[in-house]
Amino acid sequence: MGLSGAQPPATDIAILADPTKTLDKSIMAIDVAPIVIDLTQEGSHNYNGVVSIRMEILSSRTQIEIREIVVDGTSNCATEATDIAPSVLKICKVAGPGVTPKTGFTFATSTSIGIDGSVTVPAGPGPGGYCAIVGGFPIGTVVTAKETSPGGYAVTDISIAMPKDSDQVDLPGKTASIVTVAGVNEITYVNELRTGFIEICKKGDVSGDFIFEIDDVQVTVPAQACSPALQVSSGMHTVVETTTGANIMSCEAYPNVAVACPPGGNSITVEVRPGDIASQTILTVTNAPTVATPSNAKPHKK
Repeated sequence: MGLSGAQPPATDIAILADPTKTLDKSIMAIDVAPIVIDLTQEGSHNYNGVVSIRMEILSSRTQIEIREIVVDGTSNCATEATDIAPSVLKICKVAGPGVTPKTGFTFATSTSIGIDGSVTVPAGPGPGGYCAIVGGFPIGTVVTAKETSPGGYAVTDISIAMPKDSDQVDLPGKTASIVTVAGVNEITYVNELRTGFIEICKKGDVSGDFIFEIDDVQVTVPAQACSPALQVSSGMHTVVETTTGANIMSCEAYPNVAVACPPGGNSITVEVRPGDIASQTILTVTNAPTVATPSNAKPHKK
C-alpha cells in the first residue's frame, strides 16, 4: 500500500495503549514520523498535513479499524480489525443505604502507560450494581480508579473480582489499583449516604431576622439566636446569607471543622461531619452593625 513512483520509507502506525504494537500494514509517506493513535479520539486525524487517518474504535474497545488512510491526497485501502488492548476495566457501583438508585458517581482513572480519564457510573441495586467499561489496556497495565464525586457519601466496600497479590484497595481514599489480566478486570464499589446536622447562629451588633440558604432550604435565624439542628449530607456545604443589607464580618464553627467566609461577602463554606445531633456542626456568623430587612422569607419546616 503506498504512492506511485519512488517508494519512500514506510511509516508504521503505533498504538498509544501499547507503543510496541503497530498495525499489520504500513503507510508510505515522505518525512512523516511514526504515527501514534490516541484511542480516546475516533474520527479523522491529520498528521503533519501529509497523512489523514479515519479510524473507528470497536464497541469492545479492544480492537481498532482503520477505515481509510490518505497520503498526499491519495486514498489507500483500509486495514482489517486489529487487536490493540486485550484487557478492559469494568467499574461497578452498588447503591447502599441512603443512596438513590441511578445517582451518578464519578471516577478518575490513571494508568502506568499514561492514559488517564474519568467515567461516571450510576449506582444500581446489589449485589452487582450498575457498571461502566473503561479501557482497553495491554495486559499488565497498572490501572488506578478513584471515586471523586459526589460528596457526602462514604465508600463502605471495594471488591476486586479475582484479586491478585499486586492489587491494592484504599477504602478511606476511595481508591483501587489493579494489574490488568486478559479479559475483563472488575472493581465494585459500595456506597452509603452519610448524614450530619448543622445549626446556624447569628451574632453581632444586629437586630431582626436573618435568612440563610443551605441545600436550597431557607432558614430564618433571629439576631442573637440559633436555628434548630438541620439534617444534611455530611461533607462540605455552602451556606448563603440572603438577607438584604447583611454584611458578614466573621464566622466560626464548633467543633473544629473547616470553615471559610470572606469578610464583606455573603457565602460561607463549612464542613458537616457525619453523625447524630450530638456531633452536629454549630456555625456562628457575626455581622457588622445592621438592621435586617428580610424579604420573602420562608421559615424552615422540620
